Amino acid sequence: MSKDFKKWFDDYSAIYDSFDEHLEHKDKNSEILFNHLQNLGQNPVICDVGTGTGNSIISLQKLLNKNMIRGEYVGIDISSKMLKHLRVKNKEIHTICADMKYLPFISDCIDCQTFYFSIHLARNEDFDVTLRETSRVLRNGVGKLVIVTIKPNSPFNKLRDHLKGKKRSLLSEQFLIEKLKSLDLQIDFTTIVTNALFFETINDVITFFEERGISTKNRDEVVKILKQYASFTEEGIEIAIKDLVFVASKQL
Repeated sequence: MSKDFKKWFDDYSAIYDSFDEHLEHKDKNSEILFNHLQNLGQNPVICDVGTGTGNSIISLQKLLNKNMIRGEYVGIDISSKMLKHLRVKNKEIHTICADMKYLPFISDCIDCQTFYFSIHLARNEDFDVTLRETSRVLRNGVGKLVIVTIKPNSPFNKLRDHLKGKKRSLLSEQFLIEKLKSLDLQIDFTTIVTNALFFETINDVITFFEERGISTKNRDEVVKILKQYASFTEEGIEIAIKDLVFVASKQL
């Protein structure tokens, strides 16, 4: 990843957690994945790549601990400032500042590697390098790969693209399937998880996007655009998010 990319995430780290503050069901993905991660064995090593401030790996850790599955957890991110926030929230998770293309592990040592909303950041030629590196570190025969990414036609993504005037590069289900199969990773499970961001007022929506560098012009314009992509209720405004969830395993 470029230095500019790293700087963007460093600058974004201060408001990163505000996304989850608006998310209605924060632990939904971890709960769905749980049934596919119960056979990791004793004391599994679980590594979250592109972990940000660690919300997803913390959620998974709590769920596995609750079900008496203890393990060693590692969060990797290119942004040292993101990892600083993670260490404040959870001192049990090891943190490593590194690029996802070059994982600082020996081969065949990770029981479960997760990409929560980060795999799409490995663009173009970096994508194949990143997946090969993932396959290298996964434990032979038992290693699990978890990918959670936003579905391209998600209403939230369409709204963001509309406001920004630029289409975001996201990964289709078929693209991911083809890439995983090309590395002889067996796809064990796929699903689409629908969730939503909740805002009480239009001003909350405006603040949310402007904090992320997306100009919303004026209130009337935002209302007009929101009516195309969001649901208005008596309680507030909901913007649906559709996630693609994959679980794959490394074969001997």
